[in-house]
Amino acid sequence: MIDSVVRFEVNPVDTGGSHFTLTQSGLSDAEIEMQSQYGWASTLARLKELLQ
Repeated sequence: MIDSVVRFEVNPVDTGGSHFTLTQSGLSDAEIEMQSQYGWASTLARLKELLQ
């Protein structure tokens, strides 16, 4: 089991819309790379579809 902490912030942008920041800590460099390529890319793509 991977033990990590995920934090996200959503802030308004002056020109409209929002700025989304996601930070994940507690992982090795290899685990971060794997999560970025496979886990978060697909999760954020689905979130984008839901919000549009």
